[in-house]
Amino acid sequence: MGRKLTVLSVLGFISLLAVAGFIVRAASVQSSINGQAMRVHNLDTGLSYATIQEAIDASETSDGDKIFVESGVYYENVIVHKSLFLLGENVENTVIDGNSTGNVVSIIADNVSITGFTIQNGSYLNCGIFVSSNFNNVSYNRIVNNGKGIWLNASSGNVLLQNYVADNDYGIELQCSNDNSISNNNITKNRAIGIYLYESSHNNVCGNYIANNKQGIWVYAFNNFSRNNLIAGNNITKNSYSGIRLWPSSTCNLVYSNEIRNNANGVWIYSTCNNTIYRNNLVKNYRSGIGLEECCENLVFGNNLLENDYGVWIMRSFNNSLYHNNFADNIKQVHVYGESLRNFWDNGLEGNYWSNYTGVDLNYDGIGDSAYEIDENNTDHYPLMGLFHVFDATQSVEVCVISNSTIQSFEYFEFNGTIRLTVSNMTVNQTCGFCRVCIPHVLMDVSNVTVIIDGGSTTPLYFNNMTCDNGTHRWIYFAYPHSTHVITIIPEFLHPITLTLLIATVFLAVTRTLKIGFGCREKQEAKE
Repeated sequence: MGRKLTVLSVLGFISLLAVAGFIVRAASVQSSINGQAMRVHNLDTGLSYATIQEAIDASETSDGDKIFVESGVYYENVIVHKSLFLLGENVENTVIDGNSTGNVVSIIADNVSITGFTIQNGSYLNCGIFVSSNFNNVSYNRIVNNGKGIWLNASSGNVLLQNYVADNDYGIELQCSNDNSISNNNITKNRAIGIYLYESSHNNVCGNYIANNKQGIWVYAFNNFSRNNLIAGNNITKNSYSGIRLWPSSTCNLVYSNEIRNNANGVWIYSTCNNTIYRNNLVKNYRSGIGLEECCENLVFGNNLLENDYGVWIMRSFNNSLYHNNFADNIKQVHVYGESLRNFWDNGLEGNYWSNYTGVDLNYDGIGDSAYEIDENNTDHYPLMGLFHVFDATQSVEVCVISNSTIQSFEYFEFNGTIRLTVSNMTVNQTCGFCRVCIPHVLMDVSNVTVIIDGGSTTPLYFNNMTCDNGTHRWIYFAYPHSTHVITIIPEFLHPITLTLLIATVFLAVTRTLKIGFGCREKQEAKE
């Protein structure tokens, strides 16, 4: 059947599992022919077979048919040459075992779906699942003890979803394969690489758990390119080399919003350019948070680099831009190895937050008055006086805040174009705090922005409603005595009735916040 399989079609068919199992049991299809159990059933034709391959090869089996496989161990090397939907009865107990010879399952037809199986023991040179066709769906399987768990070769439009891929040499490999989705898989304990993209582009690698492999994700090309891949929302931890490695000819890739912890290196970029590393948490990697080796013109911004040996490690790299990152409590914030070449550590307006910066801000704009010097060729001219935060005001518009306070919450109210922050002390002895807020013009009328703290009951220590404006964004700065505060940023044109209602709402929020704070304090004192 010429149709593109989707995740919804998989989920819909999974709902047939109970029905299929009931029909099979009720009809007592566990019959045998010549003593051979018939445990594989074509739910469309009503015919049953002894092996999975027999069910596929049968002349009665047509594209679009649904093949239900009862629990058991099937020693087969299955070739799927028709557009079928294969469903195992139970992922733990429905096992296709390659007996250490060849690929366990080969998908050579388009629009195949396979779900609910344990697929194991392909030979060390071969695969659990080999795919050389398009628009297939491999979901909810256990794929273990193969040379390669899943290998897509010149294959596009496939979905790999919620599989457990472990104890292979390579977990998932894409070779010359584009426009695929690899999402929400558990990829652990593979001996070489968790996910390998070789000369593959426009793939989405999102929401996976990638742990205890030698390499987490490796993007590489030799004769061609690996470009425009999205690596986002993954939890990448305890890989013995790098969490993510971008190697030669891997360009224009976006590494976004990943949790990268306790690897040797968090992200390592070698001999490539024009990649973007944005809004990732790189924490406690025991060599470096980010490594730049012989590379240029990569963009590294909005990341948290915390408690690594080196926040950033640089070797013979130049013209990379690194700004709006938080460098905190790394053993060494930046290590330049060998020859020092020029990189850019600010965007001409704002740089990075450095926990060991000792400068001051006497002109009250949230930017240090003196530069943060790394070496003679690497200087942050605009170091931040507080941590850099990014909040999603709408699906496509971000608000950036630099603050020395803990920002407990951020809200944007589209109906009246206002922003509300809840802030509190970052340290016990902190006496005052500040926020430097970058407001996109599309969110509110910024011509005369004002700030209300605690419904007007707290007066700002300092307020500047325009430290900078570039025509699309307005930067404002305000400071306050410290405790917990609800801060509302409003366009001053608000109608008086709307403003009154807003202040009343803020007052209720403040009251509730204070009650929660006092309640927690009372409970703590009672414990003591």
